[in-house]
Amino acid sequence: MNLVGVTGVIGSGKSRVARTLSLLTGWPGVSCDNAAAAIMAEGRSGWRALRGLDPSFLALGGEIDRAALRQAIFADPALRTKLDALLHPLVLLEIEKQLEAFSPQPSHALVEVPLLFEAGWQDMFSVIICVYAQPKTCRQRLVNRDGVSLQQAQQSLTAQMAISVKAELSDHVVDNSGSWGATYIQLIHLSTILA
Repeated sequence: MNLVGVTGVIGSGKSRVARTLSLLTGWPGVSCDNAAAAIMAEGRSGWRALRGLDPSFLALGGEIDRAALRQAIFADPALRTKLDALLHPLVLLEIEKQLEAFSPQPSHALVEVPLLFEAGWQDMFSVIICVYAQPKTCRQRLVNRDGVSLQQAQQSLTAQMAISVKAELSDHVVDNSGSWGATYIQLIHLSTILA
């Protein structure tokens, strides 16, 4: 199976682009965020790893306090590095499991991976697509979507590799800074190139 990676920064619109490309190409898709959510469910491998690292991120009912965890990750680079080292291999196993579940096995699959380069997974993919949006646009999308302050949105962006670097390292770049119509035209063109 040829894997096509879709990456970008938080707020760039990776998920919508990946879903649309999946529809245009007919290739199934897997989301790294969904895989991460699956392993972080109570009792699963990611949840156990987090509990072992710092049980203070678990709420009274046993579920993960995602707001507290997110704030701590963006405020403490050392904690983020530890968590990445613990969770990235577990997320990768979950992605592989989800890909293996496709029946029949497709020739191609799209995998949305926000931290593709940060995790060092670039060699897994035959093609890497970067969803680009201006940092100002990403910040505003985060404020609107997540209800965070501009400062928190900037903190989230600063914690990731710069979008310009991701774009340079990718095979294709989709500019999602403007209207969805403009992005969709790019995706139609890209889907014909990838086919």
